[in-house]
Amino acid sequence: MKIIKNIGNERVVDELQRTVAKESSLDMATSAFSLMAFGEILSALEQLKSCRLVIPGYPGSDLAILGLDEDRAFRNRLLGPWLARRCSE
Repeated sequence: MKIIKNIGNERVVDELQRTVAKESSLDMATSAFSLMAFGEILSALEQLKSCRLVIPGYPGSDLAILGLDEDRAFRNRLLGPWLARRCSE
């Protein structure tokens, strides 16, 4: 298990792209989940045999599902609905 701070040179996206191996499994827990970040690592995730994701499910929790202000360029690609469908699969 590795805890990643997700800042600077220690980003979850970079770590996943670097380490995901074909037919491996991935378990993650996070307080935020961005569809834009999901789109960036989709090709790596498609290689997985299984994936489990734990996210908050209580009322009022903000997952930042469409990203933060910094993700505006990704949102402008208008792929949100498509990414949501792919993520649910």
